[in-house]
Amino acid sequence: MNFIAPLTNVFRYTAPRIAIPRGVGKLSTKGPGCAGSFSTSSRAWSEKVATEGETERLADEVEGENLICWQDGEDVEDFLTRCAPSRMNGKSRIAIKNPWDIERSEGNVESALKMLETPLLEAISDWNTIVADDTLNKSAKSLKKIEHRENLKDLILTTAAQNEVVSGKWIIHAGSNTVDFQWSRIATGTYDGLLGTKAEVLGNNGMGIQVIFVFTPDFRDLKDVKRVLDGVQKALQWKPRSIAYKPLIYSLLKITTENPYHLRPAIFTSRELEETETEE
Repeated sequence: MNFIAPLTNVFRYTAPRIAIPRGVGKLSTKGPGCAGSFSTSSRAWSEKVATEGETERLADEVEGENLICWQDGEDVEDFLTRCAPSRMNGKSRIAIKNPWDIERSEGNVESALKMLETPLLEAISDWNTIVADDTLNKSAKSLKKIEHRENLKDLILTTAAQNEVVSGKWIIHAGSNTVDFQWSRIATGTYDGLLGTKAEVLGNNGMGIQVIFVFTPDFRDLKDVKRVLDGVQKALQWKPRSIAYKPLIYSLLKITTENPYHLRPAIFTSRELEETETEE
């Protein structure tokens, strides 16, 4: 591998863009399920901004069924030209990996899920007990619920760490009329080794909002998670009000907004991470 490439990539990634951004323009008709062409006349963002109370809902995702991947040795320009997420079927998922990153294992997923089976069932029972406890006033019951959630979250994350199931992802919601440009920036940053281990984008489900995932190798490494967040904001040339971070173990347990454990579907948001860093 040519180790001069990372320096070249840094310049390519940070240099001012004068012409049409990557991935925006005429598309080839080659490739599975790809559209013929698309165009955009604006970089204005139309994605739904996460507001207080909406962050948890926006952390939900629907995994695509048809995976279309960047191929080793394929130029990122060709990859972006091959398929545009705005024109892909809603059941499709496009992915690109960081070619500069080492191969990583997802850990012992089976063991982690097995270890959590009984504690999760007990957690549901304990929650119902708290709700039904008439000896607690509203304030005391609320504190009990908060403590229950925190203890369960710690248990899940500790079990995941014990089994090396430690990857996670930033979840970005993009408008379907701007997702092609946003994805081109995220995909380029990933290809150039400046973001996380990989990135994915879901196809167009017709609702006007699509989801981009930017993966990091370890949810415990907050410094690296913050580095990737900074890279995402730089790539998009825009700072979202708040985006959610979700560990793989939560996805495996299907912890979305409507989950039986009453957990938030994300372990923190970008705003919370930045506020924690400021306090420190």
